[in-house]
Amino acid sequence: MGNNYLDNKLTIFNMFLKKIKFLKSLAKFINKKHTKESLNNEDKPVLNFFNSLDKNKNYNYFEVASGHGRFPLLIKNKFPWFNIVCLEINKKLAETTTELKLKTLNIDILHNQLENENFDIIHCSHIIEHFKYPEVVDFLEEIFRLVRKGGYVIIRSPLWHKNFYNNIDHIRPYPPAAIINYFTYDQQQKTSLINIKTIKVWWRKEELIFNNSLFLNMLSKFFWTFLKFPHAQTNGYVLILQKR
Repeated sequence: MGNNYLDNKLTIFNMFLKKIKFLKSLAKFINKKHTKESLNNEDKPVLNFFNSLDKNKNYNYFEVASGHGRFPLLIKNKFPWFNIVCLEINKKLAETTTELKLKTLNIDILHNQLENENFDIIHCSHIIEHFKYPEVVDFLEEIFRLVRKGGYVIIRSPLWHKNFYNNIDHIRPYPPAAIINYFTYDQQQKTSLINIKTIKVWWRKEELIFNNSLFLNMLSKFFWTFLKFPHAQTNGYVLILQKR
């Protein structure tokens, strides 16, 4: 009797452990799939824009803050006629992209000796939110100094969300209107003399987040990953500007 009772308890316990392991594996799969889909989702408006460009022209492409090189490598594979140069202030990350055969400059974008109007396209992904004022306008002036007239600057950035300050070097979000107004609105501390044209603003929307509910958050993440629904308020953007 005692042995049967103990065996039943062990069986139930083992079944419980298997369910826990299954749920952990499922959560790991969903998180991995969600991360990949989030990146792909934000890449799409940029890649679609590149596909609209003249394929018979060689473009000098500048990746500012290239990180581990994920996006410039993607560009290298999809658009072999792009001449890619990366910039990365982090020495170890610069070494990583150099090892990936990407030409990389280990310098500060705010303190560089690059020639004026040297690039056709400048891509800045998740970097502008790391600057405070007035360094942020110095950053904008610098990247527009480096891009040719008729060329494009692409800025990708988060807006405020509850995890925004989990990155210790996130200073503040800059919505597209703040960037555009720097070039067009004269009632501020400084207004740029550079003329720009807004080509596209794309808004990033991700899954709903529920307070204190791991299950609901995982369910929400699952549905967003595979159906893109339901989604929360806008929490990021892609802004494509042209220098006139």
